[in-house]
Amino acid sequence: MDVEAIVADMDKPRVKDVLRLTRFVASKLESLTVELDDLKDSKSAGFALVKSLLNDLEEDDLVELGKILLGDAGSELTAEDLDFGWLSEALAVWAEKVDLPRIVKNAKRVAAAVR
Repeated sequence: MDVEAIVADMDKPRVKDVLRLTRFVASKLESLTVELDDLKDSKSAGFALVKSLLNDLEEDDLVELGKILLGDAGSELTAEDLDFGWLSEALAVWAEKVDLPRIVKNAKRVAAAVR
């Protein structure tokens, strides 16, 4: 599997993949050390997420994360395909193309409005 080529051709993640990532992160909240406040600012969000991934996730989790980041092209991803180079590149593409601080801000607005 040429993961580097897949990452090089990555486009903006589809909504279904963003939902998959959101569900994945939600399922790992107890083990991830990323705080919602770390995600407010795009300057700290990327570093906080990468730090947490390196510190808190197991290999199986990283395979699942890789599959999510690569979308349909990652369905056959295995532990042998893992590499922090392409994984960090895929995370960078997502960070550039998905406005996570905006999503977190709006989620907080919705939560505050329904209280």
